[in-house]
Amino acid sequence: MSNPSPIFQFTVSVNTEETPPRYTIYDTSGNPTSGTLTVTESNTLILYTLREDSSELQFVGPLVSGDLDNDLNYSITEDGQTIIFVDSDATTENICMKLVTAPKSSVYTSQDPQILNRQKN
Repeated sequence: MSNPSPIFQFTVSVNTEETPPRYTIYDTSGNPTSGTLTVTESNTLILYTLREDSSELQFVGPLVSGDLDNDLNYSITEDGQTIIFVDSDATTENICMKLVTAPKSSVYTSQDPQILNRQKN
C-alpha cells in the first residue's frame, strides 16, 4: 500500500482597499504565515482557498517563476475559490508562485474556440 501524497492547505485574504491589494496567507490554525514550504515528496498537493472576506474575488491563475522543468502544475476549482498546485518534486529548485485574483464581476470568458485533432492519413 502506498503512502498518500502530502497535502498542505492555506486560506487567503485579499485586502483590495490597499493599493496594491495586500494578500495575507493563513495556516490551518488561522495564523498568518508566509506560505513558504519545503517539498520533499512527489505529487505534494498545495491548496490555497479564498477566505469569506475575499469571496467576491476568484483565482485566475498564478505567476510562476523558477520552475525550470515546468513540473509544477495547477488547477482552479470551477467556482474560482481554490487554486491547487501539484509539485512533482522532480527537480531541486526554488519556485516562486504569485497568486492572481480578479473580481468575479470583471472576469470575462471567450466563446468556445475549438481545436480538432485528427490523425494524419
